[in-house]
Amino acid sequence: MEQNSGGFSGIRRLIAHRKLWFQHAGPEITSAQREQTRGNVIAWSRQHESRYLDHADGQRASLVLFDILARVNHENAQMLKVYRTGASHQEVEAQFRPPLLDRLNAIFRAAGLVIELMLTDAQTLNAVNSTSGTEYPIFQMSDGEKSALLLAGEVLTTPTGSVYIIDEPERHLHRSISAGLVEAIIADRPDSHFVVLTHDLELAAALGGGAGQICSLTRCTWTGQGADGWELFPVDASAEIPESARLAILGGRRELLFIEGETHSLDLRLYRLLFPNWTLFPTGGCDQVIRAVTGLRTSQSHHWLNARGVADGDWRTEDEKSSLHARGILALPVSEVENLYYSDRSRLRPSKLSPAGCGTCSPWWNASG
Repeated sequence: MEQNSGGFSGIRRLIAHRKLWFQHAGPEITSAQREQTRGNVIAWSRQHESRYLDHADGQRASLVLFDILARVNHENAQMLKVYRTGASHQEVEAQFRPPLLDRLNAIFRAAGLVIELMLTDAQTLNAVNSTSGTEYPIFQMSDGEKSALLLAGEVLTTPTGSVYIIDEPERHLHRSISAGLVEAIIADRPDSHFVVLTHDLELAAALGGGAGQICSLTRCTWTGQGADGWELFPVDASAEIPESARLAILGGRRELLFIEGETHSLDLRLYRLLFPNWTLFPTGGCDQVIRAVTGLRTSQSHHWLNARGVADGDWRTEDEKSSLHARGILALPVSEVENLYYSDRSRLRPSKLSPAGCGTCSPWWNASG
């Protein structure tokens, strides 16, 4: 890792297992402690065990708060210096970026958080609820607000040209907030590069709408007790693959079964019993099942998935069923899967065939008598 002029590593890793609670509205470290701790953090981050162990969990919040206050004071001193030369307010604004607190507050608004930060006379930070006007020290903020503050604060106070590896930014954040927050943070730093590692498929899909590349990270490989590699697959962002199929790729599972219905419908509960070894994706109607399966099966070079589908019978002709089979989709022998609740078990039973054989297998259900 290279060092840049600010003493920071050119690559900044924001780990997932970060401590959010702190007892004061300002940093609990001195300038000397900040320099020593930052150097230790860089050294610790290079260790193999940093993947699962954080030696600086008690200092990370203070480091961010120290850097925020230092940047705010530096900005104020620089602007005051220019004002004393006789520059107008417009000239000062043209010379400097918006102040750090204004940028942080803009990010909070973009994420849907109703808080704003302000500097107190005691050189601490307070939060102001922009709806009620209530003011309180930042250590009284919610976990989600603290997570947003520490994440945005660390990114916005680092030197230009940094590379950020942000692990699970969705931690402690509601899903309605995480995407807007991360997008706003990235937009504030066009000079830098970002690698975002997330388990939130909606966040991954939202970030994939820009200029970046989405990849799916799967199958960790081990040497002894050390993890030394993962399978990395790029995810095609082309319009031909529907959103449900893209989310399936991001999910990292190999055996995917697209079904009709919604996540709360009876269809999903039934299919989970019938296909316990498959990852199920309710997509709505039959047209959506066909689009998802077709999109994945016609783009095999972009992923590693075995995608199949099941559609309601809906009184389809044998030719229609055969056509669906050829496209990787099984048509039920009944109008809707819920009909199985009323079927005689002696007359209707699942065959030993699975959707994996779809396209070459005989009918999915066998009548026994």
